[in-house]
Amino acid sequence: MKTISSGKLNKIISDGREMQSKSEKFLADNPNVVIPYPEPAKLPWEISPVQSPLSNRDAGGGMYRVRSGKHKGATIIASAGVYEDAHLWYHVSIAREDRIPSYDDLAFLKEHFLGRDCWAIQVFVPTKEHVNIHPNALHLWHCITGVRPFPLFDCGVGSV
Repeated sequence: MKTISSGKLNKIISDGREMQSKSEKFLADNPNVVIPYPEPAKLPWEISPVQSPLSNRDAGGGMYRVRSGKHKGATIIASAGVYEDAHLWYHVSIAREDRIPSYDDLAFLKEHFLGRDCWAIQVFVPTKEHVNIHPNALHLWHCITGVRPFPLFDCGVGSV
C-alpha cells in the first residue's frame, strides 16, 4: 500500500472531473438510468453536505458528514462513473478519522445509499496497485447498468 502525493491526488481529481463529464453525458444519453441516490430526509441520521472536488451531486455524487446517530462523525462519499467496461458504476465510501469503519458502518452505508436489494462489491487489488487516499476508508461498488459482474458463489445452496 502506498500513500499518494499531492500531485497524484491532483491527477486523480482531474481524472475524476473527466469521468464526471463522461458520466453526465452517459446519463443525458440514457435518461431511463436511475442512480440510487439517497434522499437525506429519509435517512435515519442527519447528514451535512461538504464541498469537495471529489463529489458532484449532478452526476450522482456527494460528500457528507454524518451528524447524528451511532455513525456520527463518519464521512461518506458517493459518486457515479462510466468505466472501461462501458457500464455505469456507483461508488460509495465511508471513512472515520480514528479507525477503520466497522462491518455495521459498511452495511448501513449499503442499505441507505444502494438499497437492501442490490449487489455491491468490495474490491481488493494487488498490493502494488493499491492507492490509499484515506487510511480509514472502505468502499463499495454497484454496477447500475449491467448484470451482476460475478457469479453467485453459492455452490447451489442459496447462501453466499
